[in-house]
Amino acid sequence: MLTEVEINQLIVQLENLGYFKFANEKDLIELKEDLWFGFKISEFNPTLDDDFFSIGKEKRYFMLDHMSVMDRDFVPYFLEEIETLLELLNIDIEDFSIPNTKNYPTKLCITVDKVNEILAAKNSEGEQFYIINKDEDLGIILLTPALQQIFRTNFSDKNDIPMTTNDWLEFYFNK
Repeated sequence: MLTEVEINQLIVQLENLGYFKFANEKDLIELKEDLWFGFKISEFNPTLDDDFFSIGKEKRYFMLDHMSVMDRDFVPYFLEEIETLLELLNIDIEDFSIPNTKNYPTKLCITVDKVNEILAAKNSEGEQFYIINKDEDLGIILLTPALQQIFRTNFSDKNDIPMTTNDWLEFYFNK
């Protein structure tokens, strides 16, 4: 278990790595308190807004409805969910197609990988989307590898660790 001093250092480290760069100034205290509490209980604890399946105050974390992933129109739904964040990154992603599969883990991973491929070509900071199995929910979060490493090393439950698509598929099929 982390001490209060260690948690405070993690929050400062996240801040120095740009974790809060998309957040509104008025939300910073709440965001930091939620992250602080999350590190204290060793669970990812995002700050969401009133619209549960949309961008929360976190601005880099998105909840995904399991049923929407199985829908044939998942890609437009996914792009709409992350559109505001992509605008903040000054990235325009045109709609793209993926194989029409009913296997939702495959569909999700192909979509996330495609968006990450576009991000890699246009985003010099190395940010990409990672998948999180938050409790019974599914989410994605935009992180740099350094930010992802902070969560990886400080959360013990795999459900709270943002994973690459390959790591998530292995976890999903072997849990």
